[in-house]
Parts: sequence; C-alpha cells; structure tokens
Amino acid sequence: MSFKGADHRYRLLVLGLFTASGFTALIYQTLWTRYFKLIFGSTSLAVTTVVCTFMAGLALGSYFFGKGVDRYPRPLRLYGMMEVAIGIYALIFPLLYWMLGAFPLELFLPGEDSFLARSLLRFLLTLVLLIVPTSLMGGTFPVICKFFLLGAKHRGDWAGRLYSLNTFGGIFGVICGGLLFPIWFGIQSSLLMAGLLNILVGVLSIGASRTIERETGQQQKLEEIPAVAPSKYLRLLSAALLLSGMTALSYEILWVRMLGVILGSSIYAFTLILAIYLTGIALGSRLYAHYFGRGRVSVFLFALLELSIGFLALLTFPLVNELPYWTARYINPLNFSFLATQVLHSGVIGALILTAAVMMGATIPCAIQIVTADERDLGYRLGVLYSMNTVGAIIGAFLTGFILIPWVGINSSFLLMVVINVGVGLAVVLAGDSSLRQRIFYGACGVGFSVFLLVIPPVTERSLSLGVFLNPDRYSRRLYNREVFEHIWDRDRILFYRDGLASTVAVLESPANRYLIVNGKPDGSNELFDMSTQTLLAYTPLMLHDNPQEVLVIGLGTGVTASSVLDFPIKAVTQIEIEAAVVEAAHYFEAENRSVLKDPKLNLVIEDGRNYLLSHQKKFDVIISEPSNPWMSGVASLFSQEHFAVMKDRLDTGGIACQWLQLYSLRPEDIRMVVRTFHSVFPEVHIFQTSPGDILLLGSKDQLSINPERIVALFDENPHMGERLQEIQLPNPLVFLEWAYRLNKEGVGVFLGEGRVIHTDDRPFLELSAPRTLHESYFRGVLEELLPLTPPSPVEGYFVDPEALGRHYLDTALVSRFHKDSARESVYFKKAVLTAPEDPTVQLELAARDFGANRVDAAIRRAEAVLRAHPQHREAAFSLARLHFVQESWEKLPELLEQLLEGSDTAAVWSHLRLAEAQSQPQEQLQWLENAYRMDPESLEVLFALANYYRIQGDRLLEAKYLALLLKVEPTQYTANLRLGELALEREELQEARNQLLTAIAIQPDDPQPHVLLAQTYLALGRPEWANLEYRRSLSLR
Repeated sequence: MSFKGADHRYRLLVLGLFTASGFTALIYQTLWTRYFKLIFGSTSLAVTTVVCTFMAGLALGSYFFGKGVDRYPRPLRLYGMMEVAIGIYALIFPLLYWMLGAFPLELFLPGEDSFLARSLLRFLLTLVLLIVPTSLMGGTFPVICKFFLLGAKHRGDWAGRLYSLNTFGGIFGVICGGLLFPIWFGIQSSLLMAGLLNILVGVLSIGASRTIERETGQQQKLEEIPAVAPSKYLRLLSAALLLSGMTALSYEILWVRMLGVILGSSIYAFTLILAIYLTGIALGSRLYAHYFGRGRVSVFLFALLELSIGFLALLTFPLVNELPYWTARYINPLNFSFLATQVLHSGVIGALILTAAVMMGATIPCAIQIVTADERDLGYRLGVLYSMNTVGAIIGAFLTGFILIPWVGINSSFLLMVVINVGVGLAVVLAGDSSLRQRIFYGACGVGFSVFLLVIPPVTERSLSLGVFLNPDRYSRRLYNREVFEHIWDRDRILFYRDGLASTVAVLESPANRYLIVNGKPDGSNELFDMSTQTLLAYTPLMLHDNPQEVLVIGLGTGVTASSVLDFPIKAVTQIEIEAAVVEAAHYFEAENRSVLKDPKLNLVIEDGRNYLLSHQKKFDVIISEPSNPWMSGVASLFSQEHFAVMKDRLDTGGIACQWLQLYSLRPEDIRMVVRTFHSVFPEVHIFQTSPGDILLLGSKDQLSINPERIVALFDENPHMGERLQEIQLPNPLVFLEWAYRLNKEGVGVFLGEGRVIHTDDRPFLELSAPRTLHESYFRGVLEELLPLTPPSPVEGYFVDPEALGRHYLDTALVSRFHKDSARESVYFKKAVLTAPEDPTVQLELAARDFGANRVDAAIRRAEAVLRAHPQHREAAFSLARLHFVQESWEKLPELLEQLLEGSDTAAVWSHLRLAEAQSQPQEQLQWLENAYRMDPESLEVLFALANYYRIQGDRLLEAKYLALLLKVEPTQYTANLRLGELALEREELQEARNQLLTAIAIQPDDPQPHVLLAQTYLALGRPEWANLEYRRSLSLR
C-alpha cells in the first residue's frame, strides 16, 4: 500500500509487529513440539506428525485468508484480530493439552499393538488441537502482504522485506523457545508469555489500522485495474513452489541427520542448524528485495535460483566427508569453552548450508513479484503461493522422514532432492516464454549438472557412523598428518549400517571389540565394562525382588539386558525400542545376547518408552530404563519427574524401578538433580554401581531389602546366572552386592543435601545442562564423595565362618581393583585382614603388596608361612617360586618347580622356563616355551617369549610369525605392531611397514621411535615431505 500522507512511524510499527509474530510463531512450534513429544513420544513419527499438522494449518490458513482478504477492506485490522485470536488460544492451550493427555486412546483402538491405528489417531488428535491456531498463523502472511503490497510500486521489494523480517523473528523464536525460555521461565510460562505478546501485537495492529487504513483509504476499485500477469505463471510457479517447499524441508531434515552424527545430536546442535537454516532463508529474501525487488524479473530468475539450490546443496557431500577430519584436527584439540565451541559449530554449519538456504529464501519473494504484477485477486494469489509452498513442506517432511530415509537412505534421499531442484529449474524454463538461446543455456546447465552429479562422491557410511565429536582424545593427539587420521579412521570395520526412522545406526568392529553406534555415539558394546552394566541392569532389580514375573525394559541396545532378564525364572519380558534399525543391529551381538530376539518370552514393541507407559495400564514387577545419554535431544524426558511418576504408577505391589544413570560427562550437580528427581517420586531409593562410570537408581513404593539367603538359593537353582556374573569378573552374587551397593535410603538423603532443583517436563534443566559438559569428567570425585556414605554390608550376616567372610571381603577388594577404585579396594582389603588374618589367600595378597612395595624379604616370609601351613597350596608355591626368581635364589627353585609341575599347568611351565632363562640354557628355554605354547597357544606371555627367543637367536621369520599370532589374540599390542613394522622395513616391504607403524602410532602416539621408523619408510617410498614431518614429530616427542 502507499504510505504517502501516513506517518512512517506506523509503517515501522507494523513491520516490527510482523517480526514479533514470526518470533511467537516459532516459539509456539518449538514448545508445542515439546508438549506433544511428551504425550506421543520422541519418535520421528510423533515429531513429524506435529510438524505436518503445523504446516497443514499454515497452508489452509494462507489459502483461506489469502482468498478472503480480497473481500475485506481493512487487512491490517483483520491481521490484528487474527493475532489476538492466536494469543487467546495460546493462553488456553495448557487446558486443552491436559484434556488431550487424559484422552483414553485405548478405547478407540482395534488392538493393543495396532501401530497404524494408534499413529492415525494421534495425528487426528493433534490436528484437532492445532488446526485453529496454525491456520490463523498461516493466514497472517498473505493478509499483511496484501496490506503492504496493494498499491505499492515495488511489490518484490516489499514481499522480500516482509518474508525476511518474519523469518528473522522466527530465528530468535527458535533460540528462545529451544534454549533459553524453558530454563528461564518454564515451558508453560513461556507459552503464556508468547500468547500475551500475540495479544499485544494484535491490539497494536488494530489500533494502527484505525489511523493508517482510515487516512489512506484502503478501499479500492479493483475491477478498474487492468490485468497484466499471465495466469499460467500462477499455476506454473505454484507447482514449482510446491516442489521447492518439499525439497527445502527435506534438506533441513537431512542436514539435521548428517550434522547430528558429526557434531552431536544435542538440543544445541538441532537449534543451531534450524536457526542458521532460517537465517539463510531470511537473508535470501532480504537480499532478493535489495537487488531485484525494485526491477522487472522473469521466471528465468526463479529457474536460476532452483538450479543454484541444487548445486549448492550437492556441495554438502564433499564438505560433510571432510568434516570429521577437520573436527578432529582443529575443533576438538583446542579445548574451547562450550560457548566458543557452539560459535565454531555455527561457522561449520553455516559453511555447509547457508548459501543454499539463501537461495531458498529468495524463491518466495521472486514468485510473488512475478505473479502480483496484477492487483486483481492479490490476496488470493499470495495465499495460493504461500499455501502451495507449505503443502510442499508437508510432503517433504513426511516423504523424507518416513519413506525416503528408511527405504533408500540419506545419500539417495539427498540426491533425489537435488535432482528435483534442477528439474524444477529446467521445467520452469521450458514452460516459460524462453528464447532458443535461453533454452540452450539452461539445457547446458542441466547437462553439466548431471555430469557433476555423477562424479561427486557421496557421503560415506563411515562419516555418518563415527561421531568424532565424542572421542576427541582418540584422534586429536594423533592428527599431525592426514594419513595417520585416515589409518585410524579405517581401522574400525562397518558390519552394519542403516538410516532408520529416528536414528542412523551402525555396528562397528574394532580390532578388539564390537560397538553399537546410534547417531555417532556408542550405545552398547561387548567391552567388559559395558557388558557389566548391561548385565547388572537386569540382575540388580531382579535379585532384590521377591518373585518377579512381568518385566518391562526400555531400550534394547545390544540385547544383553533383555537376555539377562530371561536368565531369571520370569513369565515374560516386554522390550520397548524406539528405533527398528537397532533391532536389526542387535543380531550382530547374538553371541553376547544369546539370541534373545528368538526367545518366546520376549515381547518386542517398536515404540517410545514413555509413550508406551502412558498409553498402557498394564502393571509390571520390574521396570528397567536404559535410554541413551541425557545430553542427546529428546532423551532427557526419560529422566524427568513426570516420567518417573508414570513408571511408579505402572509398578505392581512390591515392584522395583531401575534407572540407569551415567557418572561421566555430567556435573555432580546434574547427577544430584537426577537422583533428587527420582527420589521425589520414589520414597525408597537405593543406588548401585555397575562400572566405573555407571550407576543404577533403584526405586520402589515399598521398602527394599536384600535377602542374601534367597539370592544364594536362586543362583544355586540357576547355575548359568553365576556363570554370567563370572563373565563380567564377579565371582558370585554376594560379592556383587557387597561391591555394587553404594547408597541406601539414608545415604541418598545425605548425598542430595539441601538442593531443590528438579528436572521436570516444564523445566528441562538436564537436557540443556548435560551437553555443556560432554567432554568433562567428574565421576572419580563423585565416587570419592559416595565412599563415606557406603551403607553397612548387606550380606555380612550371611557368613558364619570368619575365613569365608574374609575371603568375601578380599574378593570384593579385587573387584574394586578391577574397576580401578583404589579407595574401596583399600577399605575392603583392610576388612579382609581384620576378619581373617590367617586365611592363605589374604596372606598371599599381603605378600603381593609387600612385593609391590619392594619388601621382597617380607613377601617371601609370608609365602613360606602359607606353604608350611598348607603344603598343597599351589598358588602359594607359585608365588614363592616367583619371589625366589626375583631374588635369584636359584637353589630354592627346583623343589618348588617340581611341586608345581605335578599339576602340569601353564604357570608351572612358565616358572621352569624362567629358571632356564636365568641359568642361560637356550635349548631348555625352547623346550619349555614349546610346552607352554602347546598348553596355551593364545597366551600373550608365551607368544611374546617365543618371539623374543627367536629375536635373540636372529631368526626374523619365526619372530615375525609369533608376533603375528600375538596380534591375532591382542590386535592393539603396541610393541608387537612396532616390531613387525621394523621387521617389514628391514625386508623392504614398505607398505606393510607403513601400515604396522601407523597402527603403532595410533596405539601409542607419544613414543618417538615409530615416527623415526616411519620417516625412514617414507624416504624409501620417495615421500621426503612426509619423512620430514615424521622426523620433526619424533624430535618434538623427545
């Protein structure tokens, strides 16, 4: 509209109000998505349902109000009324949401496990709740555009400015609604504040309309305005914007999935990606307004924009492939503060997506400028364009999230969107009034782009599997050159890869272990400490429950926890897993989970764990929750007070809830907050430890007690359970209970102190605080803090024999040593000495400590005393033989060795070998080595001794043979890799030497020797620049 005669301050006011409405719109989308995820779960289907519903309302509103505003003489007043209505709806939304949460879903479902029916019903309920406010929001753009564009000379300029300002407001809405307001004010208060702001925007707009629309005479005789825009451009660009909107939303989803793996899928990463994407959109529309909005444009500019989007989006592929190296090389080693890291991540994200998003932002104002040359039905045309773009976004969100990514993967989905962008650009050229020269030019662009599409490398599965952001120490100290990084990068073999609905899932096999990777983060493995936690998540609550029959497990992971549950004589286990690709990956851990997915007692449900509990009233004896880490977006809701309350409601009488919690990468304040939140729901809380960095929170409505007699009887009846404990270095269940029991109810109260912060759905403190300490470690300090709060022994009364109790304490001390807890090891060893000072095992441990303190004579006296009291004690004889060997008391060794040899075990052979070695008898050494090798062909000590024997004898081939055998047993053995590299260099097998030396450097990056050998290798390969780099590196390490 023309503002001649009107105060330009009103124009600035209206522009500011429209910016504020963009701010509140994105706050609503962010907060409403949080609300619905709490009811429907954090599944992709739930999130996309909200997004599609939101977009559907925008499309419907833009079309309906765009068409209707042509018949309404005062668009600014209409805009104000719409904003007031949006604000009022926001104020009453919490009540409507509560009614939706109380809605009995199960009454309208044909069956308990009807996933399709449940999803459809959720979509309908969401649609009913959001269709009114989102339709009003969608209508604001064509209405406010009609106000500014009617009578305006440069409509492209105004359209670009308006779209830009509204989007800039949305950027701040994303940041405030995603990161700031939930902590500052809470989600519900933030929603109410946004509603009040909308009402204020509406009231001010209505007030401004009384002045502006009265002074300028809004009513115009539109029938007198001649038509100048061909109608085919409206149809053509509507179809083009539909496809363009589809690709735009698809790119956003794909970028989030790609970058989340590399930079971390926290709420911060998601918010940054969305904010930078919107920044590109806003900049694009504003730059378009500045450079093209005042001139005459044609459809060929729109076609060029579409071609540019496809080309710039495709550049994502090589950049994403490079990102892991640059992240590890430059971002991780610098130890930036969290804020500085986010700024750096913003730069990385901007480099990847900003230019393509700028082009996307220019498409809508360009299309508006082309089709609004005629003022007839101006609102209708605006509404059609905006609604078609929004419908495309709906299609893109649904198609990409539910069909393309699961069916064809991220790479192919991305390429398809690129092809669509290019196809749209070429189609617009062909459908427009183009000359032969223009068609040849754009055709050549299409051919060139096709060639580029064929030669550009796709994003590798490895780039989308290994989250370099999570393990900076693994790479940063080794990344002085690209070749070392790639060697480390390629060591892990990808056994399985799948782009699932919610996550990208992979199974990686390193030389030593196998890992389940979800969105770049290990979520389980067959490493010993992981196996300990995965097993004890099941064993701990089931050992404490009197008679567990029905068990629920949230989170499948490797399947070891569900398998451990089935070790107990239970009736059934319900296994909830949000991502179907994880179920496929679990088959790669069948040796560890004992093919649990084939067990008839297992009922597998693909569903969000929280939503399953909300929508099912079934009671369970034990509920085990082992979600991913709370720093990952959406996971923290499984640590909230409301979720714990639902778990409590689903427990049967005497039921136990077991919640996993990490100690690593969490501040002590955050650990206390989670425990406090759990304790605010469960009056009875006990804490157990499962590994150095993991604890379990056990909660119940009833009193929890430990009955050692019942537990021992249970394990006697089920001997396979004891074998499972021994696999994780726990000799029996009583030692586990002694070692793992860290806090009882009283200790929990002391540990929590006077703090009051609770993690709730309304104030999600944990989700926003956990990512800030991702690379920090506090768990040692937390464990030291727990030590003086350790409760009395839960099993001490079970033992009648003091010596048995002493051995029990000694075993507990040894378990503490294995878990690198020296403080508790000392406590339990002192208890063992005080309880059973004459026990031979205790005395031998004292002898070992004397030896470690260089008190060899004292150690010998203790071992001799044990052997006198127990002449057949083989461990005492072996310990004494080893001590005499150290003292070089050769005359005392033969008798002990003869005693040991009666058992013909490896230890005896090894002792005799040492004697032969000490007395310089090479042939006897070889005899005993060969005996030891036949008895234990996978003994690292024997293999190393054989390799060393042949090294001394000068037989390089046999030395290499036994070193290679050693690496089959232990691939990460540093000395063997180094020596094999040296031997390969001697034989001039240069590539083999290079590979072995790079592996040695990956294992031990701070030793200069492999760098010197690698430099010699590079010289022999004719790579002097690399050799010089290695020499400099070796000098820096000396």
